[in-house]
Amino acid sequence: MKNYKKEFNYILYYSDSTNEQDDLDFYAEDLGQEKMQGIFKLTLGLHFPEILFLPKIENIYESWPPHFDYRSMQSAKDICIGLLYGESYIVLPYNEWAGTVRIIEPEVKNVIVQSDSESEFTDKSIVFFITEEEYEIYQQEAKNYSRERHK
Repeated sequence: MKNYKKEFNYILYYSDSTNEQDDLDFYAEDLGQEKMQGIFKLTLGLHFPEILFLPKIENIYESWPPHFDYRSMQSAKDICIGLLYGESYIVLPYNEWAGTVRIIEPEVKNVIVQSDSESEFTDKSIVFFITEEEYEIYQQEAKNYSRERHK
């Protein structure tokens, strides 16, 4: 089911792992729906840009950008980090970095991400940090929007 909202000559599309037409559903099928909690996307226009909202990634400050191995992806944290590298625009709650933007260049991703695949990253990831409180507000608004669309 499409969750489109047309207002002021723009279209907003909400999706999460329960939407069978979204790639987030793929992760939920393989790794479990419970590990996808708090992950959602908002798309402006019919297809782009797509903005991914991820829940807080614990201990991200220990190593930025975090090392990641697609071959051993199992936990909710692994999924979030994998999605962080796979998307172009990401919103991430982290109080200490709120209000900042960090860019992860493709060259950096190709060095720190381990994978069985021969494919390389070609796009950068732009990460917008917000407070945890702001994230909760966005998440609640997105849930309310989704409920409205299903009525």
